[in-house]
Amino acid sequence: MDRNDRAVTAFAMLGHAVFHTYELVIPIFVVSWLEAFSTTAAFLGVVAACAVIAALLGGTLRSRSGRRAGDGVTADD
Repeated sequence: MDRNDRAVTAFAMLGHAVFHTYELVIPIFVVSWLEAFSTTAAFLGVVAACAVIAALLGGTLRSRSGRRAGDGVTADD
């Protein structure tokens, strides 16, 4: 692994960590969302469940579709 590969890997790892940190902050906002949107905790739970199901289905469909041109992956990988 050369210097550029390490830099790209470090950048991707940092982005991944920032995203998960953002995810951990979401529960803090639930209380304010309940008040701001005049909704119930059950409704927010349904919305979150739908988002998770959509993500799982999208990931499954993407995995089954295989590699495509423009993915940024070369044949040498």
